Amino acid sequence: MDGPRKRWRTVWATIQADREGLIVLGAIIAVLGVFRWAVFSPNVAPPGSDGGQWLAFGHQMFAGERIKAGFESYPPIVPGLVSMFAAVFPPMMALKLVGGLVSVVLAVPLYGLVRQVTTPVPSAIVAGVVGIAPYHTEVLTFGGYPQLAGAVFMLLALWLLLLGLKTGGRLYLLAAGLASAGAAATHVLVSIELAVAGLALCAVFVWSRRSGSLRDAARLLRPVAVWTVLPAVLIAAPVLPTYLNYVFDARRTPANPLNLSAGQVSEWLRSAWRWELVLWAVVGLVSVPVAAFEFGVRRAPVAGVALTLLAIAFVGVAFVRELRFLQVFELGMVLSAGVTVAAARSQAAGATYASLAKAAAAIALLLVMVAVMVVGVRRSLIAYRWYAVVTNPVLDAMEWLRRDAAEAPAGIIVASGAPRGHNYGWWLEGYVHRPAYMAGDPFLFFDARERQQVEIAARLLDPMTPISVARSIVQSENIQFAFIDKGIDGQTPLSLRRLGFAAGFENGHIVVLKRATGE
Repeated sequence: MDGPRKRWRTVWATIQADREGLIVLGAIIAVLGVFRWAVFSPNVAPPGSDGGQWLAFGHQMFAGERIKAGFESYPPIVPGLVSMFAAVFPPMMALKLVGGLVSVVLAVPLYGLVRQVTTPVPSAIVAGVVGIAPYHTEVLTFGGYPQLAGAVFMLLALWLLLLGLKTGGRLYLLAAGLASAGAAATHVLVSIELAVAGLALCAVFVWSRRSGSLRDAARLLRPVAVWTVLPAVLIAAPVLPTYLNYVFDARRTPANPLNLSAGQVSEWLRSAWRWELVLWAVVGLVSVPVAAFEFGVRRAPVAGVALTLLAIAFVGVAFVRELRFLQVFELGMVLSAGVTVAAARSQAAGATYASLAKAAAAIALLLVMVAVMVVGVRRSLIAYRWYAVVTNPVLDAMEWLRRDAAEAPAGIIVASGAPRGHNYGWWLEGYVHRPAYMAGDPFLFFDARERQQVEIAARLLDPMTPISVARSIVQSENIQFAFIDKGIDGQTPLSLRRLGFAAGFENGHIVVLKRATGE
């Protein structure tokens, strides 16, 4: 009994020592949560097209009903979480709550990492910055909840791994393994980033101990292999088929499904992300050299993690040309800022005017936080408008379709494209619980079947498609409904009318065509 009691006393003492920091962190998270809710709540659905996917994958997981027309494999954590929330709340509310939750809770493990190098209150302020960081906000608004949740698991795993390496505690190492398995069961790209960052952290730890031989390194890392890596692999093994599907079903690399060129990436960074780039360039001009010094001279593990995340981001954006690596770029910049704050406070403690130097460092930190907040709020408002897909007229049409489809014969919904290149198909699958083919740009999809279905939908909705071809598509694919945005397809394809499709629902924005029974 003395062992558990001693551990609880240690935990309680840590909480008491961090009381001020935890209060500040809780206040920042609460403010961010209120802000996210203020942005989300006036709208009938969260922005982005991906929210429908999490509803669809979750429905398939728990109901056992096949409703995905295309790619059917996805790591289960976020779809499962959405389904659990949807069992209590309406589907759109469930998505808003999950998105808001994963977007703010990221600050908690980040606080744990920054706390390894500086005092509680500055750690809380630095960690709170990530909740409103520009690309973090962009991921939230396009519906990338798994990427956010995966980042939570990644930072949690790195924090616990660092604690385990420093203390030798097996519980820390085991918890790091569980968090790593959580990342693997949440998001593919984040899992790869965690593997690289975890290896780098272990290497930095061995280097910091100045181990002179491979035998010493093996002795230091053996507990990691036994208590972290092995449990993570065993627990995450059930999601291996999902990863294999990503590799073998992709028409091209899942790491860069849009196949962006270097010029397109550069143009996006210089135009749409111009102010964000200026912000992080100013922060990085100071924080990255300081982090490099702390890593190179003092062999600080947290500085090593920060630089590793920045290196991952550089390789991912510059060579893989995948913009989602900007998430670890921001995390690396925030960690570098935390290391810089720690170094500034350390230098200020020995200065002639110590209190004045500490005040200057605090003011600089607050100015950085205000700058990130201003740019982040700006990005939030821009991104929300850009990624808006399900509006009131769209939801009204989906509600009608959800009721009517329950009584209609089994079959496919074909959907027109949505404004600004988004799509309704994933929302229809997740909300209506029917497979959907969506017309749009095939290059937005890396799964071979989805790209074929996009081409089928586009051909069926093309007014120039001959009636004989349209009839063949309807019969071979068992098309039962057409969900058409009037702003995208100004008039209903005549071929569908001639094939027995009639308007079952119509408003100023959407028309839903239903195939007549027996056609």
